[in-house]
Amino acid sequence: MRKLTVLWIILLALVNTGSAEIINTTGQLFLIEPGARSMGMGGCGTLLGEATGGLYNPAAQALIADVAGTIFSNPHPYYSSNFAFLSLTAAARTEFGYFGASYLSRKGVDGSLYPPEEASALVLAGRPSKRIPLALGFALKILTTQKANFIPINQSPASTYKMAFDLGAVYNGLFPKWTIGQADLEDHDLRMKFGCKFQRGLSFGLAFQNLGGRVKFEQALDPEMLPQTFRADILWGTFESRYGDVKVAGQLQKLLVSRNEQGGYASATTSFFQAWGGGDRQGGWTSRLGVEISALGLISGRIGWSIDHKDHRSYQYRGIGLGPEWLRINAAWVRESVRDVSLEYQSRYDVSANVSFEQMRRWLKIN
Repeated sequence: MRKLTVLWIILLALVNTGSAEIINTTGQLFLIEPGARSMGMGGCGTLLGEATGGLYNPAAQALIADVAGTIFSNPHPYYSSNFAFLSLTAAARTEFGYFGASYLSRKGVDGSLYPPEEASALVLAGRPSKRIPLALGFALKILTTQKANFIPINQSPASTYKMAFDLGAVYNGLFPKWTIGQADLEDHDLRMKFGCKFQRGLSFGLAFQNLGGRVKFEQALDPEMLPQTFRADILWGTFESRYGDVKVAGQLQKLLVSRNEQGGYASATTSFFQAWGGGDRQGGWTSRLGVEISALGLISGRIGWSIDHKDHRSYQYRGIGLGPEWLRINAAWVRESVRDVSLEYQSRYDVSANVSFEQMRRWLKIN
């Protein structure tokens, strides 16, 4: 426990807390957390074994059950209540590795930084070896977007297309003895019937997202950067027993975007290597922490926090999951506090499925 505390303090010490500045990038769709279970834990959903994990880190697909899927509705994201977000995600394990596909859609807000956007993603991850549980992943994305606050001469906001890609790595199951308790599950236990395999010990993930440079718009002078992002994740399977379990997750995120002195966006390579310094024209760090407590594989409660260190915004999260882990309805409520102003909780919902072939054989009573 002391080792984890020291590690987390060191990571937080790297966080920059510079002055606030809006980074007006296209592709804001890629910054929305597409999952109510993850939301309930402060956004720390990369390593939970959900189908949506591939959208945070493509290598996280190696943590899912044999078949996984999620339908997610987010009616009030981004400090605004008048546009909606929807994601459909599916993933499966094959003989050669893991395959996932997603569709994301978000309505726009007139006169804001959020034009309507759609995106599709193809996620591929290799199967880790038994000796070294390290998985590598790659995701290809196609974004359809419009330029915010811009109307061409013909008065019709033209859409443009842009391709981007993600790179990720996940190391799973380090120090399994750090998990407290032993499950000793039997076939008649509820956790055996309704739960999924528990991840003991520590899991780590690193990812670079939305790489691919700038987006050029028709009849617009200045291109815009995609929200290139770095994520570092940790998941600790804290406690396991026949009746319940506890998971603790943390995440650090950095927006790798910078502006040049003329007000335009720097090249992809420049922003990538210089954004770590956290200059005045660059995105800031975000830190997240979340806890999930599950009982009998049938119900779970969640709590989480996140801090946007550059804009000095903090968020509080609560969540609940009902039903077996292999087909669970999840809800999350998010509250933002900024400059002594607290917003009311806003809700997010999803339905997630994580099914293993072993569970299917038990349902069908196949030996």
